Amino acid sequence: MSEIVKQLGERIRVLRLERELTQEKLAEKAELNTSFIGQIERGGKKPTVETLEKIVNALDITFEELFSFERCVIKSKDTTIVDKIAFELNGRSPDEQEAIYHLVKQILQFKDKK
Repeated sequence: MSEIVKQLGERIRVLRLERELTQEKLAEKAELNTSFIGQIERGGKKPTVETLEKIVNALDITFEELFSFERCVIKSKDTTIVDKIAFELNGRSPDEQEAIYHLVKQILQFKDKK
């Protein structure tokens, strides 16, 4: 799938999480299928303009906001592992980020004991 489709999907996911909406709730508000929302967010489906309009309305944003990418998510081969991890955490709730941090810390502590 193209990078712009992946970037758009990530942007929708970030905006959805900022509004504390589940995929199910966004799908309901946009009158779309929940699995379709998930496929869009993962970059697996290319939404039509009409679908994007439904999502924009459900998120109560403008098209400008939808396409206002905070940072470029196009990754090159030179991207560090830390950058990749940070990218994956982008848009996650503070609780999710904290849980992942503790998981990584436990893994490293276990590894260091060997």
